[in-house]
Amino acid sequence: MNFDANEPQSKPKFEPLPTAWYAAMAEEARDEEAKSSGKPRTAVTFKVAVRKKDGTFYFRKVFMNYAWHNSEQKSNLRKLVEACGYSAKGSVDPALLVGRNLEVYLTTKIDATGAYPDKNEVSNVRPAPGQAAPPPPPAQANEYDPENPDSIPF
Repeated sequence: MNFDANEPQSKPKFEPLPTAWYAAMAEEARDEEAKSSGKPRTAVTFKVAVRKKDGTFYFRKVFMNYAWHNSEQKSNLRKLVEACGYSAKGSVDPALLVGRNLEVYLTTKIDATGAYPDKNEVSNVRPAPGQAAPPPPPAQANEYDPENPDSIPF
């Protein structure tokens, strides 16, 4: 058998998962600027657990971008933050979302033009059953912590 480096490499084709609730966790989360618009967004990679017919699991990654200027996406980002156990009031470091167990509701986005393959989107989130409350986020450098006299900001 000889490997032909000139032969085009095919990518595996993933069919979208059926619309349903799935166990998941945020595997990666970061704030960034969208390349096309330059507007801020939070990019989240979800690791979704899918049960096979034989009872074993495999994992699928679902990528979501939550644009801050889009009211629906911003609302969904707030739901994600709250499902992870944090308050959606004020600023939240996206790194705090990583590793939190969730349930995600996947739907299928169909590209009417046919230019892009159909893909899953996270349309809703909720805390995983029995999910423990997260540890509190670390105090900001300029916040006073009454438990820590060294935190006085002067």
